[in-house]
Amino acid sequence: RTDSSTECNLSQLIYELGGPIGVSSTHHQHGNEKSNDNGDGGVHDGIMKSKTKRPFNVLMMGNSYLRQVFQAMACKWAIDVTEYCASINQTVCYSLQCIKDRGQENGTGFVEINEVGAFVPPTKYDEGSYQPDKSGKTAQFFRPGVKLPMIVYPQRLSDDLAMVEFGNSIRFYYLFRPDVYKNITAIFEQKFHLDLADVDKLVFNAGQEKVVESDKNLKQILSSTGVWQARSVWPYGTFRKIQERDIGRWFGADNPWITDPPNGHACLPGPPNDETNLLLFLIFSNAKSKG
Repeated sequence: RTDSSTECNLSQLIYELGGPIGVSSTHHQHGNEKSNDNGDGGVHDGIMKSKTKRPFNVLMMGNSYLRQVFQAMACKWAIDVTEYCASINQTVCYSLQCIKDRGQENGTGFVEINEVGAFVPPTKYDEGSYQPDKSGKTAQFFRPGVKLPMIVYPQRLSDDLAMVEFGNSIRFYYLFRPDVYKNITAIFEQKFHLDLADVDKLVFNAGQEKVVESDKNLKQILSSTGVWQARSVWPYGTFRKIQERDIGRWFGADNPWITDPPNGHACLPGPPNDETNLLLFLIFSNAKSKG
């Protein structure tokens, strides 16, 4: 609690706990000895063979609003990252228009697993920053003095499928729009190399829990461990309403190319950093959000 009130300062609590690593240490189920060796000799085998205990696994499935929570978690606690993976050289377009166009072309909008690319730790090119060319076509979109990150990855990189691990003890998996995949089980098995029986926390938004509800096998596995019953539906709308109520505005993205700011997506850094505190608190307290 804070010194001046009886209200809980969630940010302070999470920092005092030690962030994702500290939160995971409050749970014992992630200490079960288990190897995720899938026998294919890939990078995931090497990662997991070096460990005697499996991490606490958080599986996040939803749209770009939930992606921001994942991104904020990875950035906010970057100093504690011990492993990360992302989709490399994917060939699929996930936009609503692309999925609609695919449906018109082949009768289905479903994405095949071979379109999502490899799921591996990206190889870095370089680090640093640069100032955008003021004479370029995009110059109008950058405020004076803005610096951009260098192009640090040699491959096309996407966090439509992504994983970040902190302190060898807790992993957050993010899957963008799980409802577009033709074989969602293959994504978990062949890309994430994740045994669904090892999932400790489920988080959804935008109605994406319907993917599990409509798949008897997935629901059976997740229900057998109790994680389905304890799933959280992310309360993004509530975050926005509370901020608008308390300070009279929403810290939505207001980049120069946004025609009607603030955008529904939050600024980063910004509200998603607060959302990470809520997610970690839900894990710490074995609680759930109903959206």
